[in-house]
Amino acid sequence: MKKALLGKTLVELEDYISELNGRPEHAFEVAKWLYKRDELNFGSIHSIPLALRQSLDLIYFNGK
Repeated sequence: MKKALLGKTLVELEDYISELNGRPEHAFEVAKWLYKRDELNFGSIHSIPLALRQSLDLIYFNGK
């Protein structure tokens, strides 16, 4: 079962993304897209590496 990312704090996002070998700035980008742009598709976040987008898509869902 996938885990939800929407509703998580920046610190929580940093923890999840670091587990996927992402950097803190990647967590900031994900947060920006989830909360400011209301974008719920990880594939649209071109400011983070493709491998990270694919990992996020496999493990997490971006909705509630």
